[in-house]
Amino acid sequence: MKIKLLISIFFISILITLIGLSFSYSQNRAEKFETFNKRFHSDSVFQLKRIAFPIQGGYFATDTFFSWTPENWILHRNAIGEAVDKAIFDHTIKRLDKMVTEKITISNSGFSFERRFTLKNRIWYLTYCKETNY
Repeated sequence: MKIKLLISIFFISILITLIGLSFSYSQNRAEKFETFNKRFHSDSVFQLKRIAFPIQGGYFATDTFFSWTPENWILHRNAIGEAVDKAIFDHTIKRLDKMVTEKITISNSGFSFERRFTLKNRIWYLTYCKETNY
């Protein structure tokens, strides 16, 4: 009887340890960019929480410049990787382990748009956004 009890306790303790390790592992994994990207572009509250204000970059035009702030931010609805009309735009996406950069330009037009997402403490943030329109 004592042996069965000891064996049961032993297996229960192993099971609890494995559950704890599994939970710890899931807590230490980085957020997947694809999940972040979809939510960032569909949830305005989430988007503002995931912008590392004060953000680098800004808006540059012929007679206008301003830095992005929560008050003047224009919500982004087009997720990274969504279809871009390549007949009009030059479009590149560069993916690294902890950074995703998207650049969109129109040749010989003075228009360019670049944004950079960075993984910080296993969470994705928009850390750079520059729009030029001369």
